[in-house]
Amino acid sequence: MVFEDLSDELSEYFYERAKLSDEEIDQGLIIIRKHRVKTFANYKVEVRNREHPPPHFHVTGPDVSASFTIVDLRLLDGQIGRHEEKILRRWYNTDGGKERLIHTWNKTRPTDCAVGPIR
Repeated sequence: MVFEDLSDELSEYFYERAKLSDEEIDQGLIIIRKHRVKTFANYKVEVRNREHPPPHFHVTGPDVSASFTIVDLRLLDGQIGRHEEKILRRWYNTDGGKERLIHTWNKTRPTDCAVGPIR
């Protein structure tokens, strides 16, 4: 099993089965905050648990740290190279990336998250 799969499995267990709140998690019972959705080259696409509006995801890697909205891939913050953005847009638009981001976002929302699921 790959590390990302194990992380997703643990996250599902602690949020959905054990019903730990973010407060309990913050107290050190467990820390699972990032959910890797995709890796391309040396870049990671991640959804994070406790977030602010609008629903968004993060892309990090060498010389890249940016966040984008999930519903329309609008750059919210940071910078990304043209080549990397082209790869990201292709994945988002044609390889099921948008659907995967929505699914991950909805699956990982804590009960007390200020930003609910994407409908």
